[in-house]
Amino acid sequence: MKREDVFPSRWLKAADLEGKKVRAIIGRLEMQEMGDDGEKPVLFFTRAQNEAVKNKGLVLNSTNWESIELMHGPESDDWLGKEITLYATKVPFRGKMTDGIRIEYQSTFVAPKMPPAKTKTDERNPPAHTEIPDGMNDEVPF
Repeated sequence: MKREDVFPSRWLKAADLEGKKVRAIIGRLEMQEMGDDGEKPVLFFTRAQNEAVKNKGLVLNSTNWESIELMHGPESDDWLGKEITLYATKVPFRGKMTDGIRIEYQSTFVAPKMPPAKTKTDERNPPAHTEIPDGMNDEVPF
């Protein structure tokens, strides 16, 4: 029997991700009492690639809040229905490195398509079909 089986947690922890990145859809955000730490924001998910993520809440720290904010804006009400990716990593906590969950930043910026850049060979070898305007076809002696 494992400790998690005897003392199940309502909160998501790094081990629940099983060493994988997990994509999830944000369902709701609510404030929950955390004992001596007071109230903390907790994310709950409507869909996820992992059962633990679907069934447990992710207690947000300021780092993870900022990651979501960068992707989906400063108003947490706008996060509902948006996708995030969770991953486990070592994080500092109360002076020690411990396993923690972070949110992978994924830019929503899409760069516009740019025409291909001219190369030096393009400048030296213009296309054969280039037409020279009338009055501009005199030869220049060098």
